[in-house]
Amino acid sequence: MSFPTLRTLYLPPPPPILTAIPFQSDYLIENSHSLSELFVGFIRIARPKHWIKNSFVLAPLLIYPAAWSFTNFLHIILAFFCFCLWASSVYALNDVVDRHKDALHPRKSKRPIASGVISPLLGIVYFVVLALIAAAAAIQFVSYSVLVLGLFYLVNNLAYCFYFRNKVILDVMSIATGFVLRIFAGCLAVAVLPSNWMVVCGFSLAMLLGFGKRRLELTRNYEKQDIARKSLESYPIEFLNILLGVSSMMCLIAYMLYTISPETIAVHGTTNLLYTTPFVVYGVFRYSIRCIQGYGDGPVDVLTQDKAFIFNACAWVVSVGGILFFA
Repeated sequence: MSFPTLRTLYLPPPPPILTAIPFQSDYLIENSHSLSELFVGFIRIARPKHWIKNSFVLAPLLIYPAAWSFTNFLHIILAFFCFCLWASSVYALNDVVDRHKDALHPRKSKRPIASGVISPLLGIVYFVVLALIAAAAAIQFVSYSVLVLGLFYLVNNLAYCFYFRNKVILDVMSIATGFVLRIFAGCLAVAVLPSNWMVVCGFSLAMLLGFGKRRLELTRNYEKQDIARKSLESYPIEFLNILLGVSSMMCLIAYMLYTISPETIAVHGTTNLLYTTPFVVYGVFRYSIRCIQGYGDGPVDVLTQDKAFIFNACAWVVSVGGILFFA
């Protein structure tokens, strides 16, 4: 069975807002790929494997059992999917911007835009469509507050895509800011206020994930004698080891102080959250060592493929849920 193909389509010059992205001659859609290849390409650009990062949106339901209700479950799940669409829209724009550099990379050259399956114009359209669908869903099914946070999330990611990604320290801080915005969105979706400790823990964990990502990239690039990201050139391996260690300690200290803070005890009516610390200690150290070893293609592989890490994470969720439910 054969699928129809797209014929060459000539379009007018791009609007001024897009002139910062060098389309050159490939602004034209010259695509002979089948619709099935295009469909698969759009799915790959969306990176559903990376949607696990948006689980930060779901954190408030685990931390605040008092907010458990069918309506809140529905709202926070919808907020989660809104952020999945916003994240995928950013991936599409990022692939358009990086398409020439990605084409020279052994693994990234297989990405749909870098390989020519999806044209840059279609990538831009995909970015806009996904962002608008997420915005409409947030307004219709969640709240305007989540929409505002989603817009801040997009602005932060655009700043990262065009500027912060090549700036040492600021690149990871921008990534961490995106995770904190997810936590705020989850809280607003279920109408609870995020505690200061939740923000501190979320930010420190995001910093750990970010520096772990840089350390893993550095390991893999050294193995291949290829520095693909400019910021990596300014990250000596010894410096990254220090940053990874410091962010690990920040994460652990923040979590332990959170479990014993008077605010946490007053909200949850228990001091037993402290006994979940061993799971967090193991998870942090396991993630760190895997990043140093260069495990997989990125932190997502550590979070989703390392069996010991997954089992430990599930044990932590069960222990926290059990303590809070029976408190």
